[in-house]
Amino acid sequence: MNANKLIKQIYTVKVCDAHLNKGCSRKLYAEQIGGILKEFQCFKNGDFDVEDKHGGGRKKVFKDAELEALFDRDSCQTQQELAGSLGVKQQAISKHLKVMGIIQKQRHWVPYELKQRDVERHSFVCEQLLARQRQKGFLHRIVTGDEKWVHYDNPERRKSWGYPGHVSTLMAKLNIHSSKVMLSIWCDQLGVVYYELLKLTETITGDCYRTQLTRLSRALKDKWRQYNERHDKVILQYDNT
Repeated sequence: MNANKLIKQIYTVKVCDAHLNKGCSRKLYAEQIGGILKEFQCFKNGDFDVEDKHGGGRKKVFKDAELEALFDRDSCQTQQELAGSLGVKQQAISKHLKVMGIIQKQRHWVPYELKQRDVERHSFVCEQLLARQRQKGFLHRIVTGDEKWVHYDNPERRKSWGYPGHVSTLMAKLNIHSSKVMLSIWCDQLGVVYYELLKLTETITGDCYRTQLTRLSRALKDKWRQYNERHDKVILQYDNT
């Protein structure tokens, strides 16, 4: 607040105090007293600056790059922490995030945290694979295969609306002993190449796997012209989907 405003408040309090019994607004009296006490506390703490610290001008505007820089530093910051770093209100951060299309996601669990040497090794291998792909494409040759139990009854778990504090609707987990069938499936970068459902009495054995690979080869001949002409060899990665 500026000096003129402070003087005006003190004068108003004096007038209200003198005419309090003549119908002067007690609310106005309380508001002015509060403002003076606040400034007095600043003077008591050694702050004699009577100029407005937060003027009534335009709101502070920040750019997307400033917000993205804070995310690069720590993507787990709360909106309050982001607002404090940029000197704005939390509501401004919330609106800006919606405009930018940024949403909050739960972290994914990983088996273990990679050490620095593991990160460097993974990065080196990725760079080699990218260089190999640029030199001569090979990703289209990769075929991955795996098995998975498929339940006959596979209900979809959906979100439900409710009031805060209310228990959401319940849904029982699948019984691991319920009716199910074994699915063997092979995919490339474009999608499913071949799949088959095993009979209830069948299991994956060496003979069964050889038969499946023969059928997979036939499916590849039908879908891959290069494979049929033997121009490309398949890079088979089993149990790696």
